[in-house]
Amino acid sequence: MVMKRQKQNIHIYPTYRCNMDCLFCISGGKKRAERMKDLTVTEVIKCLEEAGVGKGSTVIYSGGEPTIYKEIFYTIKRL
Repeated sequence: MVMKRQKQNIHIYPTYRCNMDCLFCISGGKKRAERMKDLTVTEVIKCLEEAGVGKGSTVIYSGGEPTIYKEIFYTIKRL
């Protein structure tokens, strides 16, 4: 029997910081960002490894504004 691997979606929230203050923000906006610390690169990589990121996986960076997270491109390259 041959089984197909299901596509895996992985959501990661490296930061809740944002350079906007949108009224409709579901992440809690600036108030939440003040209470939450950013994940370290090591924490992001560990989360991705533990989730079993592989071929066919979709990684969704979310939270506040993920491109504010300084190490986002480094973590993407590690995929």
